Amino acid sequence: MKTIIFLDIDGVLNCEKGWESYIDTNITLPKYKWGYTGIPFYSKAVSLLNELVHFTQAEIVVISTWRIGQTVEELQMALNERDVRCKVIDKTECLGIKRGEEIQLWLDNNGPIGKYVIIDDNCSYDIIGCFTWDVCVQPSEPEGFNEECFLKAIDIIA
Repeated sequence: MKTIIFLDIDGVLNCEKGWESYIDTNITLPKYKWGYTGIPFYSKAVSLLNELVHFTQAEIVVISTWRIGQTVEELQMALNERDVRCKVIDKTECLGIKRGEEIQLWLDNNGPIGKYVIIDDNCSYDIIGCFTWDVCVQPSEPEGFNEECFLKAIDIIA
């Protein structure tokens, strides 16, 4: 059975720490071809996510607003060009309902799956009510996905 990471991007990989090296410096923001083209990710958050994916062999379902207007292939390329090493297998539909409800619909339509974790910086608003904290990891600014988040995610899906 598959192990799934339901992944938000903003506040998780795209966070304040990712912007620090560009603020008040002469360093030019990278120009990416895919996703939001001027947005860098925090390298430490990316490393930890890569380690989580490698250790658990999890696959990614994108739940972020980045999914809007993007194909799964484009989301894969957006993550890869920012050094995220994972396999994006799908994205939830954007139905104008709570993100937790969209995740539940994805699970209903794609099961059975093995273990899963939801990584979203807004779990308390958008996810809880449909899911419990037992499957949620909520990163916060300025670091996004940090060591504490990594350890909780490992506990959930390993």
